[in-house]
Amino acid sequence: MRRIYFDITDVVSFARTNSRVSGIQRVQARLVSLLAEHYGGEVIRCLYWDFLKGCCYECSSTGLFESKEFSAEDLLSKLGLFEEWGFLGSAIRKHAKAYSRNSLVQFFRKIYLLLVAKIDPQRLIAMGVSAPRTASMCATVERKPLHQLTVDDAIVLMGAQPLHRQVRRLVSDHRLRGGEVNQVIYDLLPHHWPAYFPSSLVSKYRLFLRQSIQVVSRYICISENTRRDMESYLQEHAVHRDVVSLPLAHEFAGFSRNARDVKATSQQVARIVESRFILCVGTLEIRKNGVGLLKAWQHLIHRLGDRVPQLVFAGKRGWLIEEFDSLLACDVALANKVTILETPTDSDLVALYQRCLFTVYPSLAEGWGLPIGEAAWFGKYCVTSITTSMPEVCGDLADSVDPNNHEQIAAVIERAIDDDAYLVSKEEAISKAHLRTWSDVAENLYKVVAGNHIKTFQEKAPCAAL
Repeated sequence: MRRIYFDITDVVSFARTNSRVSGIQRVQARLVSLLAEHYGGEVIRCLYWDFLKGCCYECSSTGLFESKEFSAEDLLSKLGLFEEWGFLGSAIRKHAKAYSRNSLVQFFRKIYLLLVAKIDPQRLIAMGVSAPRTASMCATVERKPLHQLTVDDAIVLMGAQPLHRQVRRLVSDHRLRGGEVNQVIYDLLPHHWPAYFPSSLVSKYRLFLRQSIQVVSRYICISENTRRDMESYLQEHAVHRDVVSLPLAHEFAGFSRNARDVKATSQQVARIVESRFILCVGTLEIRKNGVGLLKAWQHLIHRLGDRVPQLVFAGKRGWLIEEFDSLLACDVALANKVTILETPTDSDLVALYQRCLFTVYPSLAEGWGLPIGEAAWFGKYCVTSITTSMPEVCGDLADSVDPNNHEQIAAVIERAIDDDAYLVSKEEAISKAHLRTWSDVAENLYKVVAGNHIKTFQEKAPCAAL
């Protein structure tokens, strides 16, 4: 029986510092969950670096990512990695949400609770804060140290970080003995577009690429554009490897196609969905082109005045967004037309997708473009970029623009605002189009890794003709 080991170190590391996952970690968790459900935990295994024990462990994939929404606390608990102060910090954050309207009060409330925990832990219970727990109380997944795999086993590396030296030693040994090592490649953007990333991340990513050449037998790329970039990189280094493209899904996992009945869980989102708004989903960082979108909104405000809908950004704050912040700080009219939601739940995000007029995603560069497909999953039109992989996601169901031309962005958005018939025709085509599910992606991934694969999955972008 051939076992497939998925390296989830990236997800585990991300969970240590984030309660919710970004796009890449969401993809990893969903695919492992679906493969475990279909093939079982004895075939679909997980490996990860245990930062507490200083050892590489393996475990069954069954039950690791069961929840409808990813929970960092849940994952770390199952693996026995959530230390006492981690549980306490989580409980304090939940308690302090009641003071979210005043960030300064919330900050001092957290400090106060931490002091109480140090001096009189039992008092926390009386205050309504959960009692601290130890990791061993919650570990539910059986795990064991992993020192070597059989040559018939396959490894799938799912992160985009340099491997820990002991994990790298394990993977390298497996490759030298003739084992198969697959690396999922989401994009080569830090290598090709270093200006969009902190220099430390660029250096780390380039190290990741260099190291991968030494241990990887096959690269699995999430778009045709990424496949071409990966093949070019290998050619530059005079290296030959199998490179496969495996397009991602449109599906928003856990929610039905064209759903219209999901309710917002937060009061802020409940208020927003009762208004006219246009949605932009994604981390607020320079690459996502928030500045270009704000400039397009300034243009729209000048042309349309009060008829301009609210622009809602749904995503946490990232790096290199000083110009974005400056634009909002210096233009009151613009700031009044912009709302930022940093950590929406999945239900809140779905409610926003359902009730928005349409979505915008004028990113400068992507490896795929999950929000374009997610919008389509709920029958919503998207104005996106003509660059990199984004045209692959929805084809002519979306409208593509030059992300560096904010006047063109504004013009395409204005047409969708003013031309109801055009928008309705787009939505009708989108709602009927064949879209990819995560089960499709998981099954394709299994075929690649299990050996029954082809060079590229010929999955064309959906189009209006469908």
